[in-house]
Amino acid sequence: MKIINRAAFSLLELLVGVAIFFIIIGAVFSLLISGKRAFEVGNVQVEVEQEARRALDYMSKELRQSSANKIQAPADGASSSTIIFEIAYNVDNSADGDVINSFGAIEWSDDAGVSRIGTITYSLLGGQILRNLSFTGEQSVLANRITALTFNRPAGRAIVEISLTAEKYALTGFTSSGSPKVTINLNTELSLRN
Repeated sequence: MKIINRAAFSLLELLVGVAIFFIIIGAVFSLLISGKRAFEVGNVQVEVEQEARRALDYMSKELRQSSANKIQAPADGASSSTIIFEIAYNVDNSADGDVINSFGAIEWSDDAGVSRIGTITYSLLGGQILRNLSFTGEQSVLANRITALTFNRPAGRAIVEISLTAEKYALTGFTSSGSPKVTINLNTELSLRN
């Protein structure tokens, strides 16, 4: 009678193999979760920065059209979370679209005229940057998730410094104080043209 020698796993070897398999699967799963979170945080960071940058660019473009003496608030040498100003604007509704009137003076958005818009106000309210037009009453939202907005007017200079901070929870469904947040700080200094 011939004895056949079969190689087989003992119960202990099988348990050790299964344990090693689960350790490897756990490590791979942990890497996948970490990668997914990093991807989500990166997407949120890009989203928040784009929205904040878009608002900052819009405000800068419009504020450059103003003059130091056409900014009502904040006062020269002061800072505030609100700015009220006028811009060079074709208020006589002439076909040429020129902001210079027949006397050679700049027309301003709050001057009496057919198509005036009044003063423009940028303010922070409830996490939003709001743009208000005094004459038409039009209000629009420039950005959301803004936690700080400052307009600074250095004394005696025709510039405005704008600082804003935007913040959003980085992971979907996580909104408690210990949850990770993405915070973006943007600053710019612009010269008033008129």
